[in-house]
Amino acid sequence: MRKNLLLTLVPAVTSFFLPKIAWADEIDLGFITLSTDPARLAGQVLEFGYSVGTLFAILFIIIGGYEVATSAGDPERLEVAKGRITAAVMGLVFLFASVLILRVIGCGIIDIDSNIICG
Repeated sequence: MRKNLLLTLVPAVTSFFLPKIAWADEIDLGFITLSTDPARLAGQVLEFGYSVGTLFAILFIIIGGYEVATSAGDPERLEVAKGRITAAVMGLVFLFASVLILRVIGCGIIDIDSNIICG
């Protein structure tokens, strides 16, 4: 008896709340608004990832430049700084190459809705 009551109450209670969530076009989290459309949500996630990746790469280039400037002729510290700059530049190259690949695949085939990727 108790199990039957739960089986009838759970769908009734959840159906009261679900239409409000399921029919929403966007979810406002206060600091960001996310779309419920999968293509737009994928575009928003990719835009955020590219922004964070570019920010970190530029930060590591700046840190590497500072380390080169303060290495004081120490060849070991200079090589570490050069390696950091090289890794950051290669990260940017891979990041922009992924944008190019996703532009071909994501915009042409999958139809991802993103301003950064699809231009």
